[in-house]
Amino acid sequence: MTTDPDTARLAAARPSVAAAWVSRVLDPVNVVAVLLLIVTWRSRTGWLEFSEVLALVLVGAVGVPKAVLALALRHGLASDRQVVRRQERPVLAAVVLASVVLTVGGLALLHAPRPVFALLVAMATGLLLVLVATLAAKASLHAAVLAGAIPILWLWNPGLGVAVAALLAAVMWARVREGRHSPRQVALGMVLGLIGGLLFPLLA
Repeated sequence: MTTDPDTARLAAARPSVAAAWVSRVLDPVNVVAVLLLIVTWRSRTGWLEFSEVLALVLVGAVGVPKAVLALALRHGLASDRQVVRRQERPVLAAVVLASVVLTVGGLALLHAPRPVFALLVAMATGLLLVLVATLAAKASLHAAVLAGAIPILWLWNPGLGVAVAALLAAVMWARVREGRHSPRQVALGMVLGLIGGLLFPLLA
């Protein structure tokens, strides 16, 4: 029987409180929630619009992914909350991508500010790239999300972009240290996320 390489790498890794803490705090869902809040706040034209748009994007890009993962765990479709096995990831990513695309449609109905559209399109692009890559090779979503945030935040505050780049280095270390990913997998996630994030300044 062939051993799953991702499961074997995880089993061989020594526990690290620091790495686990970094991964937990910089979980993709947490990073996406903060990014959505920042972009929606900076592009607001009124409190009612801000509330409506923020509620929509948080449900579509944060709430739905969390619910999808919870259901996958309950029904045995995911081995753990970080989905260590590559073969379990494509279906989950496809469902989340569909939710993000539907959210973009909802933003159109609300006539949301252009930067919010740009953010969701950049996120959808990065997720699509990760989804396609995962069909052949596992890519780190932690690294992809943080890398995608760099050009988005750099556009408004270069110092903040540099700070996120430092966080990216930390999370890449943590994912490898925990045995969740290989160095190639975190590098792949970083590149794919950066490509998606670079769409933001072009569209915003």
